[in-house]
Amino acid sequence: MNELSDKTVIIAIIATLIIVFTLAFSLRPSDSDLHPSIQWRQNDQPITDQLEI
Repeated sequence: MNELSDKTVIIAIIATLIIVFTLAFSLRPSDSDLHPSIQWRQNDQPITDQLEI
């Protein structure tokens, strides 16, 4: 069986780590997706319970 040199194995491990971290950080959602914007809804009913001072 043909054995791989230590240099080849180390290069393969480093290349694998680079690929994994690149994919992990490029596929994560952006910050705008984590914080949705506030969407106001239209309130058609008048406010009847008002605080009187």
